[in-house]
Amino acid sequence: MSSGIHTVDTERFVGEWATAIEGHQVPIHGSELARYLDAATTRLASELHAEEPDSAVAQGIGAELVADGFTSPRVLGTSVELFTSRFDELSGCRALECRPIEERRAHLARLVGALTVGYCAALRDLLVEVERGVHQALDASEVRAQKIFDESPTGISITTIGGQIVDTNVALQKMFQGVTAKPDVRDFSTPDDPPGVWTRHDEVISGRRSHARGEWRVTRDDGTELWTDVTVSLIRNGDVDPLVLYLVNDITDQHRWQQALLLQANFDQLTELPNRAQFLRKLTGFLAHAGRADRVGLCYFDLDGFKEINDSFGHPVGDRVLVEIADRVRAAMKSEGHCAARLGGDEFAILVENPADAHVVSAIAERILKAVSAPFRIGEHRLRLSSSIGVVERSALGTTADELLTDADTTLYWAKEQGKGCWVLFDASMRAERTRNATLARDLRVAIVDKGALVLHYQPEFDLRTGRILGVEALIRWAHPQLGLLQPGEFLTASDTANLAPALDRWVLATAFRQIAAWQADFDAPDLVVRVNVSAAHLITVDFVDTVIAAIAEAGARPDSVCLEVPEHSILGDDARSTANLYALRDNGIQVAIDDFGTGYSSLARLKALPVNALKIDRGFVHDLGASQNDLAIVTSIIGLANSFDLEVIAEGVETAVAAATLTDLGCHRAQGFLFSKPIPADQMGELLRAERAKDKCGGAD
Repeated sequence: MSSGIHTVDTERFVGEWATAIEGHQVPIHGSELARYLDAATTRLASELHAEEPDSAVAQGIGAELVADGFTSPRVLGTSVELFTSRFDELSGCRALECRPIEERRAHLARLVGALTVGYCAALRDLLVEVERGVHQALDASEVRAQKIFDESPTGISITTIGGQIVDTNVALQKMFQGVTAKPDVRDFSTPDDPPGVWTRHDEVISGRRSHARGEWRVTRDDGTELWTDVTVSLIRNGDVDPLVLYLVNDITDQHRWQQALLLQANFDQLTELPNRAQFLRKLTGFLAHAGRADRVGLCYFDLDGFKEINDSFGHPVGDRVLVEIADRVRAAMKSEGHCAARLGGDEFAILVENPADAHVVSAIAERILKAVSAPFRIGEHRLRLSSSIGVVERSALGTTADELLTDADTTLYWAKEQGKGCWVLFDASMRAERTRNATLARDLRVAIVDKGALVLHYQPEFDLRTGRILGVEALIRWAHPQLGLLQPGEFLTASDTANLAPALDRWVLATAFRQIAAWQADFDAPDLVVRVNVSAAHLITVDFVDTVIAAIAEAGARPDSVCLEVPEHSILGDDARSTANLYALRDNGIQVAIDDFGTGYSSLARLKALPVNALKIDRGFVHDLGASQNDLAIVTSIIGLANSFDLEVIAEGVETAVAAATLTDLGCHRAQGFLFSKPIPADQMGELLRAERAKDKCGGAD
């Protein structure tokens, strides 16, 4: 056990503790009480500071309180309440703030729980002694018996075998506050009595048991609730009819504390929904007793864009959003009784036991989508969210909770991939895809540090008027030992789900920057620009800008020869971190382009506020230029928008001469695509640049 700790805060806590319990029939008062409690407080504070608190110390303190005469029922409840609300703050424990709050709460709950156990165990032992004393007193002296009966802090009642109340002591009368006017002990029975409690009671009356013990809930005349620990035994007195002795202890505060611990262990404190542990117990219990005909359904969902709310408005607003969503989910499920739980963060789940079919579960998912998407106001903020839901429905027999949650999580991911704000029903192919991605992620971790496994290909960007190469886009390829050369679309999903995107980006940045610096030097091409795609996950990291600047410096490249392409969806929201990073890039002379523009519904206000240099028209709008009037209208609008904001505009995916000519006519003069060149390895790209420079020297180009 760690050494004793005594601080000014400890003294304040001792003063509060003494004040709180002094009015509850304690055996000592004033400075003597303060000294007594000071010793206990110092020991408990020491354990709270320890790496591994010793529950036995707290349990011993609880027992000492009883042994030293602190047996009033209110002493325990008042102490527990004070320890729970104030001990962490006032007992010199601010040093604990370096530990996670969950660990601090766990230590405190463990010590308070142990103190409660020690107190209650000692009090029960005292009851046994009181009972023994009553029996001995009755045998030895009626005077002594009456004295014990009258002065005992434990409630005592004596009845006939038939249940008629003969006498009750003062402690019991104070405890029950009038309900002792009931003439028969059976009048205290209620439908909520614990199972078998009256059976054991009757076995004592009939002589088949020496004693019985149980907890009873009693409602006083004023409507308040009293929880009691009752020991029942038979008093035999020669040939006279035996009597029944009831020893009653008020455990209301102990019961409330136990209920509070139970609530904390099983329910989310913020939303008051069942938590992950409770949800898993319920799910596991249902599956464990499932028969052939039983089926199980699960809706597993999170909130699209919730992180942006936390980042933009702060966690207090985020917490209020979670409470609002929980209330809506609870209301949506109220009529059907399905178990809705918050699993953590913005993740929720709904368990559907024995649905008729998958349509029942998907209908619940539809209700959740509708409930979540309704607008709401938090303070001055008017917010609107959507959710993505993974739906699983199958036979419950042979299914485990882990399998069900894993498949639901996989399906949730597919819902995100389909554009969010929707639900997706699980099928077995998703599990195979998840396994494949997990395997790829494992191999990719090795490839990132294995020289030669990852390579960059470069696709040139041309001036449509002159045919000159203006820049190159760096595109990653993976030479997988078994699967061959993989395109980004074949492994980036695995990268994202395994959080490898930042590491992959760092490799691409370093490699591309070294290459552009080499080409600029080799071919005297200071204006040549390399464009590098950056993942949304990397863009919001704290060290993103420092990583880019360090890679440029290490490669010996010029900042203005680098253009980072960020996906449009990554800058749609008002994310403070990504916006700050974009401004920092601009301040360091690094260009930024919005990739796949036209697919993410960027607002004009958002576009105007961002420090970007160029828009790249998504290939989906370029492919059919010359044949599609809709695409023509969209591309015309994007080029006009770029011109209005004085931004460069680049077309990607140009595959036909008609598309190239149309772009030129519309005023877009920078393009890339298979019409000019597919992405090629660095050595081939170098040959193209060499050939162009040779033509320049011969006067073959303007």
